[in-house]
Amino acid sequence: MENRDRDCLTETARKDSGRRTFLKIAGGAVAAATGLAGILDFGRAPAWVKAKKFPGEALAQGTTEPAVVGAWSGTVDLPIVAIHMHLLPDGSVLAWGKPETPPDPSFGVEAAVWDPTLTPPTFYGAHDPYVTIYCSGHSFLADGRLLAAGGHMNDFVGSKVVSIFDFSSRTWSRGADMLGARWYPTNTTLENGDVLVVSGSITESQVNTIPEVWNAAAGWRSLTGAALSLPLYPWMHLAPNGMAFYSGPEGTTRYLDTTGTGRWTTVGLTNFGDRHQYEGTSVMYEPGKILIVGGGNPATASAEVINLNDASPQWRSTNSMTFRRRYLNATILPDGKVLVTGGSSSGAFSDPSGAIYNAEMWDPATESWSTMAAMSTSRLYHSTALLLPDGRILLAGGGGDGAGGDIDHYNAQYYSPPYLFKGVRPSITSISSAQATVGYGETFLVGTSDTADITKVTLVRLSSVTHEFNQNQRFNQLAFSTTSDGTGLSVTAPSDPKICPPGHYMLFILNSAGVPSVAKITRIGALGVPADTTPPVISSVAASNISTSAATITWTTNETSDSQVEYGPTIAYGRETTLDSALVTSHRVGLSGLTAGTLYHYRVKSRDAASNLAVSGDFTFTTPAPLSIAADGFESGTFSGGTGWSGPWTKSGDVSIRTNVDGPIEGKSHVRLRRNTGYLQRTLNLSGAQNVRLTFWAKVRSFEGSDKALVKVSPDGVTFTTVKVFTSADSNNTYRYYDLDLAGFAMTANFSIAFDAEMSSTGDNWFIDNIQITGARPSP
Repeated sequence: MENRDRDCLTETARKDSGRRTFLKIAGGAVAAATGLAGILDFGRAPAWVKAKKFPGEALAQGTTEPAVVGAWSGTVDLPIVAIHMHLLPDGSVLAWGKPETPPDPSFGVEAAVWDPTLTPPTFYGAHDPYVTIYCSGHSFLADGRLLAAGGHMNDFVGSKVVSIFDFSSRTWSRGADMLGARWYPTNTTLENGDVLVVSGSITESQVNTIPEVWNAAAGWRSLTGAALSLPLYPWMHLAPNGMAFYSGPEGTTRYLDTTGTGRWTTVGLTNFGDRHQYEGTSVMYEPGKILIVGGGNPATASAEVINLNDASPQWRSTNSMTFRRRYLNATILPDGKVLVTGGSSSGAFSDPSGAIYNAEMWDPATESWSTMAAMSTSRLYHSTALLLPDGRILLAGGGGDGAGGDIDHYNAQYYSPPYLFKGVRPSITSISSAQATVGYGETFLVGTSDTADITKVTLVRLSSVTHEFNQNQRFNQLAFSTTSDGTGLSVTAPSDPKICPPGHYMLFILNSAGVPSVAKITRIGALGVPADTTPPVISSVAASNISTSAATITWTTNETSDSQVEYGPTIAYGRETTLDSALVTSHRVGLSGLTAGTLYHYRVKSRDAASNLAVSGDFTFTTPAPLSIAADGFESGTFSGGTGWSGPWTKSGDVSIRTNVDGPIEGKSHVRLRRNTGYLQRTLNLSGAQNVRLTFWAKVRSFEGSDKALVKVSPDGVTFTTVKVFTSADSNNTYRYYDLDLAGFAMTANFSIAFDAEMSSTGDNWFIDNIQITGARPSP
């Protein structure tokens, strides 16, 4: 099978893509590298784009006070187009693009990790070896790993593959496959740490209508009672009642109950109606309170809010933005305000002629919008934005769509909101909790020398954003008091995981001027549930069903885990099976393509849902030497030659032995069958034989239309089963080797094999040579 990741890489990258080591390139080198030199704001733009000045394009605004409108940095070159972007629990950023926006040749892989605080940054490769990760849905698990569901097989053609990124090792592991393929799905982390996945296309004409829920121990379950066709990348949020809330982009909004087989219920209709998939956006700016804004065609500036805490939630129009926007991003800030960036007012797809450069900020307290500073380049479809721990917003991506007038943006830009220009920042010196995880309802200590001036303590969940929707961000404001000794704050964590699902959050403290500290990334979760660091226990390892070319390896584990076997003729092994990501306790893996009469070493491997790996000791088995039961290469020139048969070949119709004609595979003779009458059958005694296989060489000449040729077997010589069909697709006049497993048939004393021609003319030829029946003697 082709490797779609490797196929889109440079030659250098292909050599490295199979390894789990990091590729690294210094930011300074990126700026000077041939592949990125001169790209700047225009990404990989063709000459006509570089020469064009888009209407309204401006440099970063500098005529208004930054304390009022904030300020933009210059652009920072990236080795990728950041279409998917995530803030990891260690404060670094993970991002990736799509195959049509390949990485810079000097970098070589499709995903990059970097520290956004460094100038210039250093980029590390983070290749996903399991799937083309573009088009996946993603959200963070309770332990800080990123679960990416689905991927890109082709445009609108999804994958079942699930990849999990570990920020501590910067490597991917493969999770249990989903039950259905998805392209452009949405992930939502639930109150218990499970992950809901909805929508995503299976093919160009089929959307996956069945939601699925991932559980660390049990894998995936389908919500078959909640079948519903949704737009791609729908806007989903965990609601305070524990259900998932669908806020758009369609006008009808709904709750999804994820218990049992699932159930949708309608909540209400928005005032605007359909804002179009991945054109508008949605954000839960406080627990249960949601803002939807922008989108539509023509583009709208309208915004609406709903409060799911109300007894009968209803959508209500709020103040509109100053600018009409499609393809915008909305980012929650440490003070609870919402920053909107990018987008276009044009009715054309991803059209930079209508690009909006000014950011806008929405204040939930007044429901008013304020126009902020203008960035220096368009950010439209495929753009991304996320909040950093230092309070800045990182904006990146755009382009990579293969349509519209925008270009591919191999760069990023930082926005500093007004609060970063309003005086000295408070600082967090420590966070003290009884455990590494702050428990629900727990009171913990935040060390700071600024206690007297702190007015607000907030949590902002780490971002995981793509296609103008952030699938992970949320906001909580925490109750706090000053400690009795004045050295810090006594802060109370949220008590309900439905308003603060388990995982990592940025903890900010803000002073009376509204200036936030640099955040401390803190894990919130249930107390008394330590992280699972214990690998599975492997037992009962055994090899069975051993044949000349295959074997079955079985074992058990004390907890659900995946399955893989390493094997080979020495203790170095050298081969391994494809990972079976299903989490089970009884494991069964087949080995094939083995060599007869060979001693094999093997060991088994199982990784649990928490990625703890167990590896067994070394075991061995020996494949039996093959027994040649019967053979005929037609070298006798007759239909009674060969060895091991019960009698001669029975033939009818147009069948002949060809000697020194038409190129036999070996020796001087082979047999030819023609027309729809050629038939050849022979009987042999297979009583007691094991692991029996039929092997032969065959070539097909001039098949067309409905022409076909059949290989059949029969334990009783009367009722035949077809085991191989040749059609016009095989018609290349070249001998090929065929190996057919007959182990599923009863081994009798009157076993027959037959070759049956069903072709239309004398020009249609089927040649057979070197027929062999092999097997193994019963074990003593």
